[in-house]
Order: sequence, then C-alpha cells, then structure tokens
Amino acid sequence: MEINITKIVEDKLAQMEQDGVIQKAIEDGIEKSILSAVTSAVTGYQFKREIEKQVEDAVGGIAGKCGLSSYNGFIAQKAAEIVQNMYNNDISEKVKRALDDTLVQDYSGIKLSEIFDKYREWVKEHTEEADQYEYEQFTCILEHDDDGPWQHLTCKFADHPLENSYCRKERGEIEIRFCRYNGAEKVRISSLWLNDHDMRQSIRIGTLTSFEAFLVNLCYNETEVEIDLEDVDEDNYYDIDC
Repeated sequence: MEINITKIVEDKLAQMEQDGVIQKAIEDGIEKSILSAVTSAVTGYQFKREIEKQVEDAVGGIAGKCGLSSYNGFIAQKAAEIVQNMYNNDISEKVKRALDDTLVQDYSGIKLSEIFDKYREWVKEHTEEADQYEYEQFTCILEHDDDGPWQHLTCKFADHPLENSYCRKERGEIEIRFCRYNGAEKVRISSLWLNDHDMRQSIRIGTLTSFEAFLVNLCYNETEVEIDLEDVDEDNYYDIDC
C-alpha cells in the first residue's frame, strides 16, 4: 500500500487551520526541537534554525513563508519554560537571559550613533587592561559608498586595530551593513557578521556577548535604525596613558 505523505500533511494542515490550532502545532514543534538541542548542549545550538525546520515540517511550509518574527516572544517564553523544567536554575536563567536579549527586548528608536556608543562602552569595559596597553586602539569605523540613489554603509568593530580595514581586506570581529535608498532616515540591518559567522544563516545564543546579543536582536526583529551620520563618533582610543 502506497502512503501519500504529502496528502496526509496537507489534510492535517487544513484541519489545523480550520480548528485554529496552528499556534499549538508551532508550540509542539518548538518543544521537540528544544528538547533535542538542549539535551545535547546548553550553549551553542542553533535555536532559530532548528525551530524554523520543525515548524516548516509541522505546518507544511506556512511558517517559512510568513516568517517567525511575530512569534519571537512566544518562542522565547516557551523555550525558557522548557529549559527551566530540565536544568538547574542557574543554567536556565542564563539561557532565559540570552533569549530575552536576542528576541524579546525592544530597541525601537535606536540610532546608528548609539550603536557606536554602545560598542565603545562595551569594549572598554570588557577588554583586559594588558590588551588595552598592547593595542592602544580598537576598531570603531564607518565606511560608506554612494551608488546613485543608493548608499551602502559598513560598520566594523574589533578590540584591536584592523590594518587593512579601509582597504576592505579585513572584516572586523563584528561587521554590520546597511543599505539605504534616497537618504532614507531609517533602515534595517541588511547583514550582520560575528567572527566570520553570517547571523542571517545561523545563531549562537548561548555564546553571544551582551553587545552581540543587542545587534542580533536588532537584526532578527528587523528593527529600524535611524541613520544619523553626523552624530556617529569614531573615536577609537582606550582610556590609557600611552
């Protein structure tokens, strides 16, 4: 007897849509993915990628078409509940904080200059004093190319100087790109790279720094960033006596 898997899935999806239980199906897919991922490793697993795969399998690709942005808060809450039931409070609290930082927290109204200010504050606080004396400077630069009505902006950040940064031969440890048309006041992040990882393709929730989690939040939630070029401060010196 031949089993038509496609028809079974389509019939099930139609029933779920009629009964209004798609969110329940999503929840089941999330739980299955998280139980598997968290069991193998508390940190370093790819929440978003695995969740999307489970949801697409469960609802025949509908979630893949409409995206998961509207379910970010729901996913984070459900993930935290599952983790809290499986692991001790210390670990579950760390995972919950990571999920809140990367999915839930609202950064509406953020400006490009504030991103630079946040990095400058973070790198000075988290770079060892010995490294600050060795490097003297960190990387905090904004490159822009104008192509007719289009403007391409690239922000590079690193705790050390980049020798070839302005020659585009060296990517920063953190690189953000924006593309705006006709001088648009606000734009979304077009690409985000963290240590050579394209964050549009993968996620490392448990291993992100607070600044990286902030950027991932802006990227995944498609937060509009105000491009205030005139206020961007590229000062890149550590507070040391050279």
